[in-house]
Amino acid sequence: MSAPRVIAWLGALAVIGAGCSDAPAPPPQTKPVEIASIQSGLTAEAAAQALLATAPDSTVAAPEPAAAAESGPTASWSRQGVFARRPRDLPRAAADAWKDLYATKDQLSAIDEAQRKSFAAAGKAFVRREFQETLERTYALLEERPDFPPALLMLGATYYKLRRYEDSVDAHERFLAHAPSQVGTTQALGHCYYGLGRYEQALAHYERVVEANPTSPEALRGLALSKMRLGDLDGALAGLRRVLQLEPDHAEAQSFLAQVLYDMGESQGALEAAQRARVLAPADPRPWYLISQCLRELGDDESADQVQAEWKEVAAVAEETRSIEARLAYRPPDSHALALRLVDLHTRMRDVRRLGEALDMVAQLRPPGVSEVEVRILALDAFERCGHRQAAENAAKVLEQTCAGEVDAWKRLEQWYQSIGDPQGQIRAGEMWRRLNAGLNR
Repeated sequence: MSAPRVIAWLGALAVIGAGCSDAPAPPPQTKPVEIASIQSGLTAEAAAQALLATAPDSTVAAPEPAAAAESGPTASWSRQGVFARRPRDLPRAAADAWKDLYATKDQLSAIDEAQRKSFAAAGKAFVRREFQETLERTYALLEERPDFPPALLMLGATYYKLRRYEDSVDAHERFLAHAPSQVGTTQALGHCYYGLGRYEQALAHYERVVEANPTSPEALRGLALSKMRLGDLDGALAGLRRVLQLEPDHAEAQSFLAQVLYDMGESQGALEAAQRARVLAPADPRPWYLISQCLRELGDDESADQVQAEWKEVAAVAEETRSIEARLAYRPPDSHALALRLVDLHTRMRDVRRLGEALDMVAQLRPPGVSEVEVRILALDAFERCGHRQAAENAAKVLEQTCAGEVDAWKRLEQWYQSIGDPQGQIRAGEMWRRLNAGLNR
């Protein structure tokens, strides 16, 4: 993927990047080094990408109130403390209060040093998916500096990640009222309209975003899906093909390309597109379902039945995954156990990218009784079970580097080196294990 565009409000994200690169390493007993997705030394550009890519799945509909109420801990934790707050209750600034903010290169010069530091911390918390801290800091800033546009944008992105689309819409629309020139940064607002089923509004907003940022794959994808929902299949097809020109491995665009072709009656083309989508995202149920339907229409009922059975399994895993991710966003008391369950699910589906993210959460959320070496061994075990050699090798290297004084680490490394046919590594790990084990038994 190409380097993310540095958007106008990156004065704030420059502080985030500086804070990440300059901060001392956190104590391993509370915040071990992340496994995959959040690295120390995060740059401003990487933080921008994390914030702009707030909608990897714009097709997730807003949860129904009844479903939320039945979800137990999710419902209670999602409306306690700062989670009970709403953007509409914040104080409002005069219409022209921030009219010149984006005429300057450093938007953060409009707030004081303490506020800048707190806003940077809010951004770092967002990247770590610590949304409670993000909201607490962002609300505090917006109480002191009503409608400060970068904070409103942060608020909107946070509520999108929490799937509270109405609240995200409120925050984004207030942002645009004060910073209309920054519409290119608000693709998540289009995702919210789409998730709420407001397809005409989504279409109109995506058109504005694409006009400002014509090569944004996510905005183009959202525009294409809105056209699909409104019945413009030709427009949707052209839009999805444009996304795939910009980003050939865009799994969701490939999946919906198959959907549009299927809806247009092109079963063979849809089958080929769906098979490609399944390779890109084996944990996504949509390609599996489309493949089964295409095979049936092409007369291969036996293969269709087999794929349909596999689709049901994938769909069940996807549903459980979405439920757990929704709960984890609020960090309930059983967060560590939920993160471990995510590791199991992503390992089962061989979804290496999302497995890395789940392992990061396990590392961040581990309780005092769980050691870092246990988390590192878990990572090696999971990547090895996935059959992803490179990821497993990386996990083994990190285990060796970060847990060099741990007996269990070297015992597991001895097994790893044996499994990959590295006799020198196996001998070295075995010697380290015996040396450390002898010291423990004295």
